Amino acid sequence: MHDGTIVKEYSYRLLNNRVMLMCYALVYSAVIGILYHAVSTIFNEVQGYVYSVTTAWLLFLSCVLSILPVLYLPLHSTRVSSSILWVVFYVFYVPSVVISQYILGYSGIDATNWMILLFLGFSLSISGHYFHVYKFPKLNISYRGYFLFLCFFWIIFIVVLYKNFGLSFNFSSLKDVYGHRAEFKSELSSSGSAIAGYVIILSGYWLAPAMLLSGVYYARSHLRYGWWLICMGMMLSAYVYSIAAFKSIALSFVLVFCYARLMRVNGLVGAKIFFGIMAVVGASWAIASISGYSFVAHQLVRRAILSPGMNAAYYFDYFRKPGDIMNLLPAEIISRYYYGTDGNANAGYLAAGFALLGTWGVVVTGVTMACALWLANMLTRGVPFILLAAGFFMQSYALSNSGFGTVMISYGFIFAALTFYLCPFRDASIKV
Repeated sequence: MHDGTIVKEYSYRLLNNRVMLMCYALVYSAVIGILYHAVSTIFNEVQGYVYSVTTAWLLFLSCVLSILPVLYLPLHSTRVSSSILWVVFYVFYVPSVVISQYILGYSGIDATNWMILLFLGFSLSISGHYFHVYKFPKLNISYRGYFLFLCFFWIIFIVVLYKNFGLSFNFSSLKDVYGHRAEFKSELSSSGSAIAGYVIILSGYWLAPAMLLSGVYYARSHLRYGWWLICMGMMLSAYVYSIAAFKSIALSFVLVFCYARLMRVNGLVGAKIFFGIMAVVGASWAIASISGYSFVAHQLVRRAILSPGMNAAYYFDYFRKPGDIMNLLPAEIISRYYYGTDGNANAGYLAAGFALLGTWGVVVTGVTMACALWLANMLTRGVPFILLAAGFFMQSYALSNSGFGTVMISYGFIFAALTFYLCPFRDASIKV
């Protein structure tokens, strides 16, 4: 009788948590719609910022599909896939579902089909969290061995960067990076090195954050190793930014550290991310309204949250029917066709899959993402959750604006999984 009461209370608690998170998702979808309307109004003369009046059906469908995944997204799990899925849910899935009705609203059928495809692909991705995690043989690497492992890649990366770009520290303002970035692309083309471009991205998205987080954990018991790793990681991040002027790399240390602090707060992962994003949105728009300083709002709201949803809708709109496929990459095609620029309009992993194989591309990408999450859960079994969540944060965000294969290799998802597989920070009492 007593056991039955406990089970019933636990079931009620889970149900209450699900309902609460569904309410958060509904509020978030409304906020995305309001923000997109505000941004499209501000940029109404800029090509690409389309706003079509939605219909009652599309509005209802977007609300339903925005909250349905909450019914089976993980709540209390300490697997790394839990953090990854919630980040993708808030940064890519919900914005893509909500914004598609305003961009594809001229055709209710197209908007409906794209929302359903997104729901299907993301649901398939979530299934990977629930795959059985087998015990993977661990390598008993020492603290010193792990320190030397990170230092080895740090030295290799520094040598490659120095050989191709020299040792000139030229830091551009975060407001004006495009000229510097154009110079970097020119230097990269003239260098003839295929690996230098990969090293740039891997440094900012994998190695530097891994060194920062490992250094913080090392500092608890191996103070000297810890400070070496932190300083080396900061130096690598600064060096890469001086070369390529990628804002995401410049801010990666701050973002990873803030996300780690957020994960230390008690509560559900989904709720913490929701309140974290809402705090950022509220603060950035308050700063823009009071002081007129809109840079933060444009970078953290327009570029980081709204643009992935816009680009996903444009990917579907362009590649859903046979047409003039330019001899360019999908990101370049969308940038030229919809924005009228020669840049790269990258979209999330499901949209990139659709650009390659259509509807089947979304299905295949969802399944392969599920397998990648399953493998990451096995390799990182037993590693403290805060370390994992922060260590995979940059890759989680990259899934909102890059293809699956690009995230796995170029943005270091595989390397991050192998790094935490080797790391000695393990707690056998942690339930995975």
